[in-house]
Formats: sequence, C-alpha cells, structure tokens
Amino acid sequence: MKLDFRNTLVVVTGASSGLGRAIALDLALREGADVVVAARRLDRLEALAAEIHEHSDCTAYPVCVDLSDPAGPADLWRAVRIIAAERDARLSVEPTSPADRSLRTTGVFGLVNNAGKTYYGPVRDMEAPQIDDVIDLNLRSAIRLTRLVLPHFLARGSGAVLNITSLGAFVPVPYQSVYSATKHALQAFTESLAGELRRTRIVASTYAPGGVATEMIQTSGLETSFAGSSRFLADPALIARRAVVRWKRGRLRTFPGAGSRFFAWVVGMVPISVVLLIASRVFRPAAAGRRETPWDSRYAGEDFIFGTDPNEFLHDVISRIAPGRVLCIGDGEGRNSVFLAQQGFQVTAMDASESGVRKARVLAEQRDVTVETDVADLKEYDLGYRRWDAIVSTFVHLSPALRQDVHGRVVDALAPGGFLAHESYAPDQINNRTGGPSSPEMLPGLVELKDELAGLEFLEAREIVRDVIEGSAHTGRAAVVQILARKPAGPG
Repeated sequence: MKLDFRNTLVVVTGASSGLGRAIALDLALREGADVVVAARRLDRLEALAAEIHEHSDCTAYPVCVDLSDPAGPADLWRAVRIIAAERDARLSVEPTSPADRSLRTTGVFGLVNNAGKTYYGPVRDMEAPQIDDVIDLNLRSAIRLTRLVLPHFLARGSGAVLNITSLGAFVPVPYQSVYSATKHALQAFTESLAGELRRTRIVASTYAPGGVATEMIQTSGLETSFAGSSRFLADPALIARRAVVRWKRGRLRTFPGAGSRFFAWVVGMVPISVVLLIASRVFRPAAAGRRETPWDSRYAGEDFIFGTDPNEFLHDVISRIAPGRVLCIGDGEGRNSVFLAQQGFQVTAMDASESGVRKARVLAEQRDVTVETDVADLKEYDLGYRRWDAIVSTFVHLSPALRQDVHGRVVDALAPGGFLAHESYAPDQINNRTGGPSSPEMLPGLVELKDELAGLEFLEAREIVRDVIEGSAHTGRAAVVQILARKPAGPG
C-alpha cells in the first residue's frame, strides 16, 4: 500500500532537533503535509513552525510536551485532537475543490514516533531513574501514542505509523544496553502490530538508521567512541528524506539503504561471540585511559539534570563581582559557566565528568559564548596561585580530606581582591530528599567551611532553608550554606 501525504496532518515527536526536526521539514516542504511537531523545547518548535511557514504553504502546530512523563502521550493526543478538529473546521469552508477538501478534512493521517534518548556508559553506572527515562521515552511513549491513535485511524479507514528504531534493534550495542533493548522491543512491537492490522488500510512501519549527526550524539558522549566518530555519522536531512520515501512505500521494515539492510542481515548470520567482540570495541569509549565517574552516566542524557539557568545564589551576587578571570569548579553541564560568560567574564569550567563538560560546550555554543573547559579530577587539578578574580563552587560535595585540601588551594588560587561564591547543602539536608549526598560527612556546616576558608573576608555567610528549583536533580525545600567571600587586597 503506497501512502500519499499531500494535504494530510502528521504528528512527529522529538521534533525540536535532529532527525525528528528533519522529518517534519521533509514532510512539509517536500510532501505537502501539515505537521504537529511535539517535544519539550517550545522555542525550538516555534522556530521550526516559522521555518515551515516561510518556505511552504503548509502549517506546523507546536505542542510542548514531555513524553517521558506517563501522562505525556495522553496530553499530546488531547492537543492533537483539538488541532485536528479546528483544522478540519477551517479547511471545510475554504474555497477548494470537493476532492481536495475531502482529503484535507479527515483528521490525523500519520504518526512518527521519533522521540528518544540514550545514556552512554556501562549499565552498572546507571541509576534507576535514568533507566526509566530511556524506557519511558523510547518505548512506552511510542506504544501509548500508537494505542491512542489507532481507534482514530480505524474510524477514518486509513492511517500510517512510523516508529524510528535503529540498527541497534538488530545489533548488540554495548554501553547503550538499555537504549538497544528499547529499540529491539519497539521493532518487535511494530512487527506484531502489523500482523494485527493486516486486513486494514493502516500501515505500521519501522525505520532503522545507523549513526546520525544529531544533538543526542553530542550530549550522550557517543562521539567519543569509534562508532560515534563524525566520519561515520549521516546527515539528518538525508536520513529523513530516505525515511519518508520508504514510509510512503508502505513497507514494514525499512533501512536508509541496502548497506545497512545487508549489515543487519549479516549480523544475524555471524556467531554472537564474534558480534559481541567487534561491537564492544566499536562502541567502547575512546577515552580509555580515563576512569569513568558515576557523573558520566548521570550527565549522558539529552536533558540538563540541573537545568540551564544559573545557580540562584550566584545569580543574586554576581553584580558585586567585577568581570575578570573566573574558575567554575565542579561545573557539571555548564549552567554557571555559560551564565558568567554571558555577563562578560573570562570563564574556565572544570569537571571530572567528560559527559558533563561536553554538554557545557554544547550549551556555550547554543548561547554563542566562549567557555574554556577542562576535564580533570579536583584531587589533581592545578588551581594555580593568585590566578583567578573569582572562583565559583555550587553543590560540590567532597570527602572531608579532599574538601579541606581543595578549599586551602582555592584561597591560594584567588588573586588579591578576588571573590569566592559558594553554595552547598548544609548538615540538616540529610533529613530531606531534595538533593545532595547521603553521607553526613560530605555536608559541612558554616563554621566548618569558614575554618577551611581561613584567610578570606566573609561578606555573606549563612545557613538557611530555601526552595532549590534547579533542574530535576535539585527540587524542593533544602538546607544550604551560602558564602560570598573576598581575599584581602593586601600582600597576604
């Protein structure tokens, strides 16, 4: 059964970037379809809608939704039904031919389940919420959306579902084990669904690309592996064009080209021990000499787990610090360093997590600022002597011995007149479940911190309880220590 998308309405998830964005553009600009574009980042969806409006007669309808939330698929389908009804009502009175009007006023015709994410690293380093995130977004949301749209397709007598799987649905993918599992499952779901729909005019298809040059590759850390090298990554626009062309043919299992189809077939013929040997080397992180930290897997997803806005205390005190050379220690995904660069500071950001630093670079590029970055362990990192006009440390929790050593080096590293902006969880945070370490010894109080930072003048120093709303990892009432200190301007 061949598909014709002209004048139809198609829903595309994960449309704010990468392959989803490219598919939405292809459907509108090349196939003449109106599209509902769904993702979490509304600003990007609105920019995509404006681009489609500028270059075609088609309409894109942005819907901001988090499909990893159990309520997300139902929320999206509710919005889609409203959009489809309003579109049908509007088009039914427009001056078009009866045949064209009939074609354009039949609700939703297509669904592209493209939204997905991955964490790159060993399963042993993944936490339960990260595993749930991958399964919820890659698999559960696709199944739930498909279930919601099927009665509509059956009522209208036709429809088409395209589930974006991966070559990882046919090949073991070490260091992306949960991602690979979701793609295997989505492939099996779609093929089983096709059997249920065999006597209908509803098409269920999969499309299994290999590596595509998307934001997910950058933020997950996959680009550090042999398989993630840029020379092996395809252009999203090219892969999207092939996806739509193959979907139009109404086939169940599709690939970008004969090479990938042949590769998937060959893997099934080779002993699994050989496949695993090759795959473990291909997908192994390139930074073999660097010991992975638990933060590598926590930062590996597309989301910024502490958000992209700066720490609230830093935001409040920054006006008291003159722009100059600033070091952000334990900077994670870059929210503080990028903010400081936007304020005119010369910023160096360091963190032990390569995944976090990589995302900091992406964020800096998105905000069009420059941030120097270092991947290093604070235990070994050279802070320098009288080098920095300011040092920023927010929620950097260390063992007592390392913390005392680092704080002594922080005092030495500040130039005369230099500032320290510090916020961390206080001892009373141990009774809360809103973030921070579970070990009491990693939660120093104000008195202890002032002793460790001897030699600085304390302009603000307090233990308080405040609402910490910083991404998904820091959310809720929290006990914190806040310090703004300055190194005396004299010779000491």
